[in-house]
Amino acid sequence: IQKILVDRLGNEALAWYGLELPAIHGPLPSVLSVLTIEKREVDSVYRLADGTILDVEFQSDSMRQKDLERFLRYATILGTHYHTAVTMVVVHLRAHSAAAGLDLGAVVLRLNPVFLAERDGQAAFKRLEAKVGHPDTWESGDYLDLAFLPLMRDPTRTQKERALWAAQVAEQLPEPINRYATAMIIGLTSTFVDPWVLNSLKEVIRMNRLVEELEAEARQRGLEQGIEEGLEKGLEKGLEQGLEQGLEQGRVMVTEILTQKFGPLPQEVLGQLKRCEAKRLLTDVGPRLVLAQGLDEVSQILRNV
Repeated sequence: IQKILVDRLGNEALAWYGLELPAIHGPLPSVLSVLTIEKREVDSVYRLADGTILDVEFQSDSMRQKDLERFLRYATILGTHYHTAVTMVVVHLRAHSAAAGLDLGAVVLRLNPVFLAERDGQAAFKRLEAKVGHPDTWESGDYLDLAFLPLMRDPTRTQKERALWAAQVAEQLPEPINRYATAMIIGLTSTFVDPWVLNSLKEVIRMNRLVEELEAEARQRGLEQGIEEGLEKGLEKGLEQGLEQGLEQGRVMVTEILTQKFGPLPQEVLGQLKRCEAKRLLTDVGPRLVLAQGLDEVSQILRNV
């Protein structure tokens, strides 16, 4: 998923990484044949505008000697195959520091490391928060900020909080970048969050997609102002029975999520969920309930609706 996102954004991704390189001219095959008739698959390979080669590698674990030797083999194979210089960028998903190369005397490897854990996640969060609801203001760098937000440095929010928030925002982005960003966030967070948090993240995405389906149904019925106007007109004319049933299914889904997370719900909370307006429960209140740390917080959120 990381490679797909970077392949899609190309030069914008290089700028986001802080690399000053010639523009990408086009992608190259990432499967390499070596002398022993083995196959070696690198992450992403590009021909740059000056004719040289760029290899972008993603490193999820700490850098070890065998990793450096592997990168050296990649660079050697690429350089001898294309008969040109090779620039190798290593994007570290967790590490704060790592070796910048390998010196074997006659053979020297120089790497260009990018450390996502050193990126200012707090500043990125503020930038993205100001753009939520305004998709026309988003740029390529914003998509990368969102996708990598859970891995950035932010002392004010946990990785779990950033991952859940990023997934909810990613679902609101235009196709197809929303699917790439959402899949990337889930893939990255699955390695460091508790299982219930990952399940909650997926449920937030399910709720967002249910609302999209309901809005599409409303548009098909000729309701020009979208789902809210469709609900008002549909209820008045008795034409939106299916839409109303869909919203009630969403209410049941939220109740099930909270029950899985906290156990049997008190009657007070069940009553509050029943009284909460269904569309608002799905689009606004539900995601906040998923992030709640206890039943007291759930009840407080519902009281303020």
